[in-house]
Amino acid sequence: MRSAMIAVFVSCIVAIIVALSATAGSYALWNGTATVSGATITAGSSAITINGAATASPALGALGPGESAVTPLTIVNTGSTPVSLAVTGTTIGTDAASLAVAPSLTATLTPVADATGCVVGLTAGSTGALSGFTTTASPISLAKGASTTLCLQLALATSAPSVVQGKSAAFTMALTGTQVAP
Repeated sequence: MRSAMIAVFVSCIVAIIVALSATAGSYALWNGTATVSGATITAGSSAITINGAATASPALGALGPGESAVTPLTIVNTGSTPVSLAVTGTTIGTDAASLAVAPSLTATLTPVADATGCVVGLTAGSTGALSGFTTTASPISLAKGASTTLCLQLALATSAPSVVQGKSAAFTMALTGTQVAP
């Protein structure tokens, strides 16, 4: 009799386990499901142009001691994110002429309303020796699709030595647009 009771008890346990496993997942009376499909996310981009191109090679002409030359640089944020705009470095050519002239050159970069405002004598912008010139301490915010005009002024020191006469200084100025976090 005892073994018959154990058999009934085990049978009941097995029946409960089978019933519970058949309803695994939810004990709700009704269930519903929906699928989200076709979703796409696209990463933004940061890009700028200078005077309508990826690079600019302005012609600044010949300077005498104490003279300056200017060139307007129109910067457009062509990316899909706002950027912080700054000159992140300026390097001088390694040829003898560049190395001789560069120590006598000063750069000034000033925001102006438009290209007609780019005139000699602006002093409100960032100024420093051409070699290593940066504006990282005073970046300019530029919204997506927006533009700004900067006036680049180069001045030859009045104390420029006579050995720089007739020589040119090649330089590269890195203008960087860094994405601004929302």
